[in-house]
Amino acid sequence: MKKWIGITLVVLMLVVFLSACGQDGPPGVESQAQGEQGQATNQQAPDTGSQAGGNELADDHRYGGTLRVVETTVAGGPLGTVWNIAIGDTWLVAPIKQNLVREFPDASVEPLLARDWSIDEENSILTFYLQEGVVFHDGSPFNAEVVKWNFDMTSENMALGFPFETEVIDTYTVAIYLPNGFTNASVGWFGHVNFRLMSMEAYLTHGYDWVMENPIGTGPFRLVEYSPGSHAAYERFEDYWESGKPFLDRVEFHMITDVMTLDMALRVDHGEGAIDGVRTQNAQQVAMFREMGYQTPHITAMVKSLFPSSDNPDSPWSNHYVRLALSAAIDRDAIVAARGFGVWYPMYQFIVSARPSHVTDPGYGVPRFDPDYARELLARGGFPDGFNTTIIAQPGAADREAIVAIQSMLADVGIVAELEFPEAAGFVATRVGGWEGILTHTVTNFVHIENNFTALFGQEANQFFSMRNSDELEELGWAAHVFGDNRAEIRAAQSYMLDEGLVIPLWAQPATAIMRPGVLGWCDRTNWFWFPDMWLDW
Repeated sequence: MKKWIGITLVVLMLVVFLSACGQDGPPGVESQAQGEQGQATNQQAPDTGSQAGGNELADDHRYGGTLRVVETTVAGGPLGTVWNIAIGDTWLVAPIKQNLVREFPDASVEPLLARDWSIDEENSILTFYLQEGVVFHDGSPFNAEVVKWNFDMTSENMALGFPFETEVIDTYTVAIYLPNGFTNASVGWFGHVNFRLMSMEAYLTHGYDWVMENPIGTGPFRLVEYSPGSHAAYERFEDYWESGKPFLDRVEFHMITDVMTLDMALRVDHGEGAIDGVRTQNAQQVAMFREMGYQTPHITAMVKSLFPSSDNPDSPWSNHYVRLALSAAIDRDAIVAARGFGVWYPMYQFIVSARPSHVTDPGYGVPRFDPDYARELLARGGFPDGFNTTIIAQPGAADREAIVAIQSMLADVGIVAELEFPEAAGFVATRVGGWEGILTHTVTNFVHIENNFTALFGQEANQFFSMRNSDELEELGWAAHVFGDNRAEIRAAQSYMLDEGLVIPLWAQPATAIMRPGVLGWCDRTNWFWFPDMWLDW
């Protein structure tokens, strides 16, 4: 029996931009959607009539035009391989490269370059049946050999956190062997950015250095111009495999971090010099453009959080009483009322209410605002007079006024914090290289929360190297990787992190898009800018 199972390993602040198509699978194979607790519901993927080749006009969609969108957090590195791309640059690859499957926030999975799949749970074998007639931008064929080569290269060059082996069954069938067995996340894992596929022929012919500067995929657009840190431009791939798509002639990304510059580009009439859409976490900006009649879809999957440097034994933050005092010192309600603009809401756990594993107990989580209790906790931790520290703000996702408010609230209980607002590349280097003080970071709730504990906070794939990753946390995180209802295991792992104050949640910060009214065909089930289907009505 085939079961639809999912994972979104969207790394950190990013929600994955993937692609989808629906086609009939092998005869007699049933389809199901597998949710976070392993509760199956019948959800058949919509049949889009996709097939390789052809460019027929679909419905009333208009062909032509250039879609200009903004990326506010790009590091600006090379885009060629999945194992070397910077976290902030993964969105730039969305028009170029595709996955075997596409996963959605409700944990359902739809086919993409794999037209279907089947699961042999007893023998831990996942079999993908591939689309036929698909070609890469360089004209080379997509087939099972290419999939195996890609997966082998990814496994060799990345710490993925789970073992698997790939075998070619025939030209368009590939088997994945999972020695640790299936979890709720097994199928959707292959919709993660780490499994976007590139041209094997391009790599073997031109080599690593060339491919790093010339990303080649099967996507609806091919890269024609790239200035790191400035802009990227893509043109329609005429041999794209989904019939009649894409509708746009061109897609452009512009890297704009200044809020005023971005506001002006969104306000001007569409056309040359104008911006058609942006992903943003700026609540004030969202509220303003919503009032102006712009489209502002959002997904609540991110939590603004604080990460004290708990792994440094010489730091005050190594004491869990001090870390809990950090939570008690912050008036989330006041900050959300002043800076949330009706978009944010306070959080005391890092699992949002949209996830089934969210704990509904109103008293659950880290300490609430209570300055006197914060001072008491500091005294218990050995710092009755407070201490000096640093707050390092995440670029592109940090509201400066909110950070300043936190600084003031900490000062009220004796913690004197210096503020740092680094550029994107410097911030990433700090996060993965280590920091002293407090790191602010927006943490994405993966579709399968258990992957937050292992892919973000685990010892092998840790993304926060100054956060303490104890053996107990590691064990609790991996215990949540089961096939079926795993809410109890997820709660145990989250409770450990909250009780220890390893992460201090502040408020839910929805991922939002701002788009002109004439930008159509976007996907309301993922992160909106779904390039094969988008078109312009002007």
